[in-house]
Amino acid sequence: MLFASGHTERAADGEAIALTANFLAKPYSQAELAQQIRRTLDEPQQDNFDPVI
Repeated sequence: MLFASGHTERAADGEAIALTANFLAKPYSQAELAQQIRRTLDEPQQDNFDPVI
């Protein structure tokens, strides 16, 4: 799962979700987005994922 901020990087600083490896803070380029999507797709799937949102 890939998370992206809806705000600038400064607005996401205090949010716990920013600590995950699959978080992309705005602003980001198309290349950064493509790279993060590739990393996310290449990760092994977790069978016990239980999102708390």
